[in-house]
Amino acid sequence: MTEVSEEVKKVAFEKVAQLSIYHVHMLTEIINLASSRGAFKGTELSLVGGIYDILSGGVKKAITQAGIEVEKSKEQEQVKSKVKVIKEETSEDLTDEESGPLINKTGKSEKSEKSVKS
Repeated sequence: MTEVSEEVKKVAFEKVAQLSIYHVHMLTEIINLASSRGAFKGTELSLVGGIYDILSGGVKKAITQAGIEVEKSKEQEQVKSKVKVIKEETSEDLTDEESGPLINKTGKSEKSEKSVKS
């Protein structure tokens, strides 16, 4: 890699990178593996540990938020299912098996109209 000026580094480091949570998680796994193999000097451990804490904290937060979103989605699906069942039950209640619909499209009771005409 060619040498980059401090000014260019400063501008680049201020930008936000787009990484998936999976990639961040894999970085924490790499740090764990490297640490277990003695890849870091004692004087480097606090810096590496600090970075590890930031990365793993972000992963934990993202997983927690994803869990909340999944639960909300499940709850919404349950509500939609219940509403559908209620609509179906209501539709069934508005129909008499012997004489057909009890309420016509105008919302008036057909039985009451028949009894009035009789």
